Parts: sequence; C-alpha cells; structure tokens
Amino acid sequence: PTPTPTPTPTPTTTSPRPTKTSTHTVTITPSSESEPTRKSQTPKAGADTGAGGTMGPDGRLFILTGGALIVAAAGGGLLMRRRNAARD
Repeated sequence: PTPTPTPTPTPTTTSPRPTKTSTHTVTITPSSESEPTRKSQTPKAGADTGAGGTMGPDGRLFILTGGALIVAAAGGGLLMRRRNAARD
C-alpha cells in the first residue's frame, strides 16, 4: 500500500480590513428673521408642589402627636431599664 498525501491547508487572512473614520461638526446659526428668540418664563404664582407649610393644624397635630409618642416610648424604656438594674 502506498500512503496518500495529506492536503495542506491554504492560508487565509482573518484580520479586519482597516477603515478610515472621520467626524464632522455642523453648527446651525438661527437667523433672526425666520424664528423669534424664545426665553424662559417663570410662573408668577409659583408651582403648587404640595402642602408644605399650609398643611393645616390637623397635619401638624399628627406630627406632634407622633413625636410625643416616640419620646414617651424612649423615656418609658429608660425607666424600665433603670428599675431592672436597681433590682440586680
């Protein structure tokens, strides 16, 4: 038997081809005749964004009552801790 020759692979190029990239900046200047200039306008009365200081006595009462409950709970916890420490 005679050995069969193995084919040799053909070289291929796998690298990407170089490309040329360019950037152009275009500036458009508006002409004063075609469009009027727009200016920012602030509302005279302001924006209605929420209650804030106008939430009334009911809202303030809820906040003050909640704060008082937190202070009372902290004070009660300290008293209970002090009484337990005195017994030991």
